[in-house]
Order: sequence, then structure tokens, then C-alpha cells
Amino acid sequence: MSLNYKEIDAILAELNLEGHWLRKVRQPDYRRVILEFSGGGDLSALALVIASPYVRIHRLAADARLPRALPKPPRFTAVIKSRLTGSRLISLSQIGCDRIVRFTFERGGEPIHLDAKLWGNGANLILSGPDGIIIDAFTRRPKRKESPGEKWPPEGIGKGPPPDPERFFLRALPGEGDWNRRVERYYGRLEASEDRERRVGLWKSHLDRREAALSVKEERISKGVERFGNQLKDGHWADIIMAHLHELDKGSDVLEADDWETPGSLVRITLDSKLSPRDNAERYYGRQKRAVRGLERLKEDRQVLIQTRNHINELRLRIRDGDIDTGPFDSDPPDRKVRGGASGESLPGYWIARLPYIIVVGRNAKESDTLLRHWARGNDLWFHARDYPGGHVFVRTPRGKSVPLEILLDAGNLALSYSRGKSSGEADLYYTQVKHLRRAKNGKAGTVLPTHEKNLHIKLDTRRLAALKAIAETS
Repeated sequence: MSLNYKEIDAILAELNLEGHWLRKVRQPDYRRVILEFSGGGDLSALALVIASPYVRIHRLAADARLPRALPKPPRFTAVIKSRLTGSRLISLSQIGCDRIVRFTFERGGEPIHLDAKLWGNGANLILSGPDGIIIDAFTRRPKRKESPGEKWPPEGIGKGPPPDPERFFLRALPGEGDWNRRVERYYGRLEASEDRERRVGLWKSHLDRREAALSVKEERISKGVERFGNQLKDGHWADIIMAHLHELDKGSDVLEADDWETPGSLVRITLDSKLSPRDNAERYYGRQKRAVRGLERLKEDRQVLIQTRNHINELRLRIRDGDIDTGPFDSDPPDRKVRGGASGESLPGYWIARLPYIIVVGRNAKESDTLLRHWARGNDLWFHARDYPGGHVFVRTPRGKSVPLEILLDAGNLALSYSRGKSSGEADLYYTQVKHLRRAKNGKAGTVLPTHEKNLHIKLDTRRLAALKAIAETS
């Protein structure tokens, strides 16, 4: 429920910001803008929230930790930062009883208006000049005449009779403190509860997808075990061929002989007529060796699969018990969506959730460039093989956490395995934070110039790679 006009008046009555200077404008997300004022030795931060259903305006608590702004300010925020930062607020009031809060700043001797339209689904922020012509709007709505060049505010705004006072009143919001503080706390709890439910839904869907992926991997492992199990017998067939070398000529395509493991039974072994009898035996021995190695790998894969499934079950139990305020649940699950792209559009790459860390491999130049442009953040780590062309590896790290050695080794092995240096078995890598990367001017896609890089020498660990492969998702 949005604020009514009486509640807005009660908020404005407590602000006393006239004569203060707009010190900073920050936009932490796509639903709110924060204005920071200074004056008389005091600092005040005002939140303008225009996301339904919790549209509102209120002062933030003095001890509140202000959220970090978006890395690149969106269009409207960039406009009001350039037009209003450093301006003095000369008046702040509600236009009539129409739930439009007008900030009037003085800039260059002329007034400039920032209006917060707090109308539920129609909420907006509108910047207009002294002539009443819109300079820009947070959400441009041409059909509502809320776009640059339109006259603002529309006729009739602020001139109608006040609404029935008996219908609207100050709600008895819980808690202590002034009206601003109670509004901040009340809506903050509503948003936190809603965000909690949203994250629970995302995590449930994420775990369902991971469980489905594990089922596919389990089926693949079972088929592999059956296939390699059948090939273990190839060593026995090779022994029989070696025992009958004197009877075979090059060009023979079949050997019929007694099977000494099953007395009285005759076996028929297929041969490649293009190979000598000894080479045919060696081929069967080779298949048996590959089967043994394959079964060892699948055994390791199955162990990792069991560990991953146990971890998923632990997370499900935590969701069931409501224990979702710490650990990986304090953020959205590691699903991949293109920022600013079409809804549901997936990013490419090789994805590994080593919660709370996420490792992503761009397997070629195009994938690496897409991940760098649309997924990687400034504090993420970037890995690449030194002196070899290859894929880029990114590691997303929770805020305030350092990257442990195991994650460095995981990322390093992946970077080496997706590079031309893989055949050498070991190589030097370098890694740095994404914010220290610069795209080469006129360079090919995926070409970057790193600074502040650190070195890491990696010897390829096939067991580690197999374990990572078992829990990976590809796009």
C-alpha cells in the first residue's frame, strides 16, 4: 500500500531541508533513487521509491548504511546528477493533495523542479525547467505525456478539492521514532519479507534444475559403467588371441577358440582384417586399459555426484526449516541471465557452482567477450593462460570474502584446460580483478589488456577437472 496524501504531508513536515544543498545522487537499483543533502553541519539522505506496491518517500536513518550505487548510472540519474548536484533546495512541498512531491532547486539563478509522483503503478520521477517543460523522466511515458518536451504538470493537478478526510488518515505504524523512521522501518520489513519469499522461490527452482541435471549425469554414469564393464572382458579376448597367434594370418577377420574360463564353451572373437593378429590383441588390451581408467573416472564422478546431491538436500532442508538468512541464501542463486537482454536469455559458457563462489568459463573468444560485457563485475577475478591463446575464466566472489586456494586451483586448472597450453600439462597463468581489464582498441573480440595481475603456476590436475565437470552446467 502506497502512502496517502496525509502521510506524505507528515513526512515532509519532519524533513526541514529547505536551504540545504544537494550533495550527491545515487541509484542503487532500478526502483529507487537516493538524494543526499548537506546543510547546517547535518547530512540527510532521502529515499524516493517508485516501485509498486511500496511507492514512498522518507528520510533514511542517520546511522543507515547507504547502499552501493549501480556501476553505471542509468540515463535519468545521470541527467539529474549533472543538473542538480550542488544546487540549493529552495522549497519542498506536496502539490495540492495529489501525492506529487515537488523539489524546487536553484540552479544558475533559475528554479528547476524534480517531482516525485507517488501514484502506485503510475509512480515516476520527472525533471522540468522553469517553463514547465519536461527535461527528462525516470520512466518515459509518451501516452501519459511524461516524456521530454511535454508540459508538466498536466492541467488540474493540485487544483482539485482535497479528498474526503475521513477516508485517509495516518496509519498507526508499529515501532518508535518519528513518522519518517516508522515508515522506513515498516516498508523495509515488507520489502525484506517479499525479497525473502522471492529468493526462496528462485532457490527452489534452482535446486530443482540442479537435481534434474544430476539425474541426467547419473544416467550417463550408469551407461558408462555398463559399457566399460563389458569392455573389461576385452583383456581376456586378447589373451585368447595371443594364445592362438600361430593359427592366425594377417587378414583373418574372426577367431573361434575354446574359452578356458568356461570349459567346453566356444567363443567367437571379431578381428580387424587390416591388422596383424598381434595388433588385434594389442587393440583389445588397449580397450581393457581404457575401460579400467574409465571406470575409475566414473567412480570419482559418482562420488562427486553423491556429495553434490547431499549438498542440495542440505539446502532443501534449510529452506524447509526457514534457515535462509545466511550462507548462499543471502543472494540470488547463480542462474545466468543477460543484463539488459531479452527475458530468459541465457549467457553462454561453462558454469560451475562452488557455493558461495561461481566459476564461469568462456570457452572461446565470443563466449569470453559476452561474459565480460554482460556478466562479470568489477571485483570478480579473471584468469587466463600466459603466453597461450585460450578461454577466459571468471570467479564471482561474495562481498567481503577472499578467494580460497581451492577455488584458485579450480579456476587455474580450467583456464589451462581451455587453452593451447593444455598439451604441455603445466603453464603459468595470470589473474586479476575484472576492473583492471581494458579492452584492446580495435582488437579482436575477447582481447583484453590486464593490469595489477598476479602469477599462478598450474600443473594440470585431471581428478580436479573431472570433479568440476561432474557438477558443471553448460550452455
